[in-house]
Amino acid sequence: MIPIMDWLTGWRQFVTTLEENRLVSGMPISGHYGCGEEAGYNGGRKEKKAFLKTVDVPMNSSAAVIVFGGGRHSRGFIGNVLYRAFLRSGSRKTIGFSSRDADLCNRKQAESLLPHIPPHAAWVVTSARNPDDPRPASDALRVNMAIAEHLAHIAGMRPPGYLVYLSSSDVYGRSNLHLPLDERSPLRPESPYAAGKLAAEGILQACGEKLGIPLTILRLPGVYGPGDTHHGPVRAFLDAAMRSEPAIVYGDGRQRRDLLYVGDIPRLVMEILEKRVPGVFNAVTGSTASLNEIIAIIERLMGQRLDVRYNPGMPQYDIAFAPSGLLRCLPGFTFTDLETGIAETYARLNEVPQGKPD
Repeated sequence: MIPIMDWLTGWRQFVTTLEENRLVSGMPISGHYGCGEEAGYNGGRKEKKAFLKTVDVPMNSSAAVIVFGGGRHSRGFIGNVLYRAFLRSGSRKTIGFSSRDADLCNRKQAESLLPHIPPHAAWVVTSARNPDDPRPASDALRVNMAIAEHLAHIAGMRPPGYLVYLSSSDVYGRSNLHLPLDERSPLRPESPYAAGKLAAEGILQACGEKLGIPLTILRLPGVYGPGDTHHGPVRAFLDAAMRSEPAIVYGDGRQRRDLLYVGDIPRLVMEILEKRVPGVFNAVTGSTASLNEIIAIIERLMGQRLDVRYNPGMPQYDIAFAPSGLLRCLPGFTFTDLETGIAETYARLNEVPQGKPD
């Protein structure tokens, strides 16, 4: 296993290289609002402002969409939901690639997909090393960077008309946060997974700048809903209730989270592709709930009390966000409220095949 300081040192060197070479000159590494307005922050320090450039790359509303991390054989969570949603919409030719089709950590296998990728298609990238993967955590940095590097490589050979990358709010870290977080908050990844996601953002930003590809990066918080394979709090508590098992809560249950219903992600991506909203955004609801409040919602929904057991030995933290900058660009978009999302998850829990992370 790579010592934690090794991957952290490597990550810092990577960021320094990006900053010194201005590889993301139009998209500051710390993220910013899009919609064509001025923005430019780096780690909380105000910098020279830069306009987000929208390049006229050929693409229309009927262009194909490629979902990397979804497909007929995908066992993933978010990628599978996205792929199925695009198929149902019928608005675009939809192609999905899962790890069964190609290992994106391998350049040759990534290149093997090129004959199946139409020119100027919209690419939606969900492929990533799952943070719950049992393999050594240090692998996550290498895997997430390799996926981005090889996608950037084949993008140079078959440029997409638009690129959407699903990143993670873990890029802000989890401790000593100044809440609520927004797109200008300092970036302090505390794990190889988070560092890998942020590195992937930088690689794809550089690719977009070089090739003139409009890029939207969505930083997702905890995601829940039908088909959940990550076993976040909603799924864990529902499983416990349905099996009449204890619901385990680490801490006192007062820690607060902003949770995103998985069904909102395809709606969001479809609007982004339709209205072309490049930039770096937190895909968050702007509302939080404590674990105790989530349990209370499930108890009301199921009409029964859960056997809740608290494990006070682990440090806990809150994660809260300001309303997403996306809402300034997509003012008509509304996120699913937590109670509705949990009810939908409960209703469909046994109807949707439960897969494994792709």
